Amino acid sequence: MIEMYPSYLDGAPLATYRTRKRMTIEAWLLANMDTYADRDPAKTGRMVVLLNGEEVPSPEWPEVEFGPDDYVRIHPAARSGAGKALGGLLSGAFKVLDVMFLGTLSGLLGAMTPSMKTSSSRQSQGDRLSEATIKTNSAKINTPIRVAAGRNRIYPDIIMPPRRYFTAPTEQKIDLLLCFGWGDYDLTSADLLIGDTRAIALGEDFQSTIYSPGADLGADVRHEWWHQAPEVGASSKGSAGLELRATFDVDPDLRDVSELTFTDDVVFIPTGAGQYPEGWTNGAVVRIEQFRDYTVLDGMRIRGPLGQLAPFPGMQIEIIGESEGLYRVGTYTPYSPEVPADPGSASMATGSAAPATFDFAAAPVTFNVLFNNGIFPINLAADVSDMTGLLAALSAQLPAQIRAGQVGDAVRLTEHSPYSGAAITVSAGAGSVFGSLSYVAGTATTAAQPEVVAQMTLTFADGSPVTGLVSGTQRMAIGYAGLRYRIIAGGEYSIAVERLTDTGATDEDWPGFDFFTAVDAVLTLDDSSLEGDWCGWFAVCPEGEVVDAIEWDVFFPGGLIYINDKGRKRSLSVTCDLEWRELGSVAPGTRISKTYTQATQDQIGFTEREILPAPVRPEVRMRRIGAKSTSVGASNAVQWYGLKGRIPRAPTAYEGVTLAAVTIAGGDRLAAQVENRISGKTTLKLPLMDGGFGPTRDIAPWVRYVCHSVGYSDDDINMAELRRLHDIWSARGDYYDDMIEDNGTVKQVLNDALGAGFAELTVQRGLIHPVRDEPRSTFDDAFMFSAQNYLAGGGLVKTTEMFKHDDFDGVDVEYIDPDTNQWETVKCRLPGDLGLRVDKIRVQGVKDRTRAWRIGMRHRRALQYRRTQFSWSTEMDLFNCGYMSFVSLTDDVPGYGQSALVENVEYRDGKALLESTEPLHWEEGQSYLIGLRRPDGKLSGPYPATQVDEYTAQIDIPDFDVIPYSEAPDIEPTHLQFGPAQRWSYVALVQDVSPNGLTQATGTAVNYDERVYADDDNFVPA
Repeated sequence: MIEMYPSYLDGAPLATYRTRKRMTIEAWLLANMDTYADRDPAKTGRMVVLLNGEEVPSPEWPEVEFGPDDYVRIHPAARSGAGKALGGLLSGAFKVLDVMFLGTLSGLLGAMTPSMKTSSSRQSQGDRLSEATIKTNSAKINTPIRVAAGRNRIYPDIIMPPRRYFTAPTEQKIDLLLCFGWGDYDLTSADLLIGDTRAIALGEDFQSTIYSPGADLGADVRHEWWHQAPEVGASSKGSAGLELRATFDVDPDLRDVSELTFTDDVVFIPTGAGQYPEGWTNGAVVRIEQFRDYTVLDGMRIRGPLGQLAPFPGMQIEIIGESEGLYRVGTYTPYSPEVPADPGSASMATGSAAPATFDFAAAPVTFNVLFNNGIFPINLAADVSDMTGLLAALSAQLPAQIRAGQVGDAVRLTEHSPYSGAAITVSAGAGSVFGSLSYVAGTATTAAQPEVVAQMTLTFADGSPVTGLVSGTQRMAIGYAGLRYRIIAGGEYSIAVERLTDTGATDEDWPGFDFFTAVDAVLTLDDSSLEGDWCGWFAVCPEGEVVDAIEWDVFFPGGLIYINDKGRKRSLSVTCDLEWRELGSVAPGTRISKTYTQATQDQIGFTEREILPAPVRPEVRMRRIGAKSTSVGASNAVQWYGLKGRIPRAPTAYEGVTLAAVTIAGGDRLAAQVENRISGKTTLKLPLMDGGFGPTRDIAPWVRYVCHSVGYSDDDINMAELRRLHDIWSARGDYYDDMIEDNGTVKQVLNDALGAGFAELTVQRGLIHPVRDEPRSTFDDAFMFSAQNYLAGGGLVKTTEMFKHDDFDGVDVEYIDPDTNQWETVKCRLPGDLGLRVDKIRVQGVKDRTRAWRIGMRHRRALQYRRTQFSWSTEMDLFNCGYMSFVSLTDDVPGYGQSALVENVEYRDGKALLESTEPLHWEEGQSYLIGLRRPDGKLSGPYPATQVDEYTAQIDIPDFDVIPYSEAPDIEPTHLQFGPAQRWSYVALVQDVSPNGLTQATGTAVNYDERVYADDDNFVPA
């Protein structure tokens, strides 16, 4: 990230930029600042560049690199009055920062708007390497493994060090092994994200495999443990790796030599023309550019002394001079001298005696004449009378190229011209015609052949023909790509060499040099013959560990290429040595040499691997062979980019957790943005309430799972109540989606989950019992308390809190938004709320704005409508109640409900006549209710009541057997509550039951008000 500041003082940046590739500071300035193009020190001196907090001097800007994860700050240099910020600058304080820096600043700010690219005379730069980068969470020792209830966007923890490596010179990949959390998650590759981008949209740049808990990872290389040696890699100066340098004593150039003579495999210096430098000895590799005159025809064909090149189709060659570059041989015609015409001579087969007979009717003769790969059968079965007839019979059956004739008394077969050079032979069975045979093999007739000049055509690497060579007579050096030769014998004035192919192998078929004396030949000792400074030793792994394999990365930040002053490109080669040995050993190390040959300006990298004979703790050092070129056209800087060791004790299975093995390739599909962390949207699989196992967001399965995870069973849970609540929650769509990542208690985890469904955790009768605060439509489960079971001195105390000016008049609820995965706030207000004093609450596991609002409105309404507290004491009656039990309470306040015992009961005409132990207060025009206390302490009713007399009321027959005081004075009689329909009792919700010894208890409750639940099914106002 690059930030541009108007001052060196702290403050907000004027502009912020991001880059997705590594580049030098100067490259970024050139691309974004027109005023920087001429690199005027008077201008650059007015800027300060900080890389990761460390100032980089301007002379180092062309070399120092930064990447997407680095922080670059650019601000004006401090001068007189430089403490003033941009406001002062714009108000005319040009003495602080002169107009030149204003131009610099505008150049930077102008980079925020697109503009047309203009042509430039500057040399083009290659593409920066798109590094494979990803942000992940690092697992911390002794912290809990995440477990995510419901559906969540999880940012997984990396459980093995990432392995970054090059699969091609311009392609880097990174392997990750990620832990999504404890449990089995419903996760597929399609659920994975990088930033907010679906990972599968990256195509081949992203590959992943999901592993369920306990799955075998042994066949997946991404489970391997590759330790990155921290000493090797990006430096504080911004380079991607440790630069490999070289110093040497051998002179790499053949200097002060005026003339060279080439012959066979020897290059010698004539007397007085100079001598070879010291160090040009056996085994050294030398680049020989031997310039000779060639003729180029039609931009396609090259003629000249090609014999010493010994070209063949497909040969990889390099041309220096005109038409410089790398090519392949397309066709080759070798030199052929002129050949004069030759009339040739006839082939003949001659008999030794006259024919034995001319009458073949009685004794037919059959034989074959063989000529020029042809077989011609001869059949004589008639009387031919004489020699003339015999010759005619033979000629009729012979091919046109052969005629039958007479020599003396014998028969001769003779070839006609032009002659083929093929022999004439006769098979057995022809003795009566020829006697014995003698043969003469002729010679072929040939036309004159003109001289053929050696000639070749070229193609590019893709096979397309080369047609743009510079025509005419050209001075060029042509040879195998690299033009490399190895010295096999060296002296002060001569060296014998063997030619190397483009791959570095010895060319066994090389015919040697033509005899030739040159004054413009160029001989240079190849970099592979020059040893550089070692970088290291570095330990590959921590103390106490061993590795069984080593990987190292080599990086070319400016590519690997040579470009001559005409813009033509050719390949360069760099050789690097890596040496390893067991740490602490005094034995010689094992040396591995790698040569890299490329012709590209793009940043490139290579990853190499060495399998060790046995696991050890090795130390490693590295060097380049040959120095970094000082030529302006050459780019061959090399850096040691990374060093890794494979620790052979990586687990092949992880019990209890869901994993993802991921491979990400660097590329242009994903910008190097800040938010490029990998994540996954997934749902935890749990045992379901109706049986089975699968992904679920429901509250009840999670509550049950948490209880089981700490050793409880279903026998320890009030499963009937949990199933009842599950049906309610499922119907309402109340879910719990949360991630538990920190240490905490089981109680808190369960309460967080139950809170998403308006419930809390309690323990009743030794069972885990979830209690939901919910509307009560009947009194079926209500408990009844009155003066008849209050303790003396422990009667009902009612306290109502009055409204005050500093009461909360609003609630703000914070919840996790499922899209942004950030905490968001929803405001919860009642009509008339100004929000001057707001109660802020945070709900866990609720990722729905509407449901978060409903919880907030429940809380707001409770603050508004639950303002009355009750307390009372009883003997053991209160032990029937639990948290949030529904209760019906009465006291002795006139005008409200009253209580008594049932003295007598009489059933008449389907009604029950109840006689009270206390007079009942009736008023005209009022409706009255009676509630009765069952033996278990619960309320029956209330029932509409009509007056019979001062003590007697008539109601519907109750749903239990009333126990009158008069009939069972030794048994707890039935209690009754009586009063006007609107205030026959106080209905409340128990908040606490506190024992007073073994036989008494005190209870507290809060008033029940249906208005608290009014928004439970509503939606957020627009």
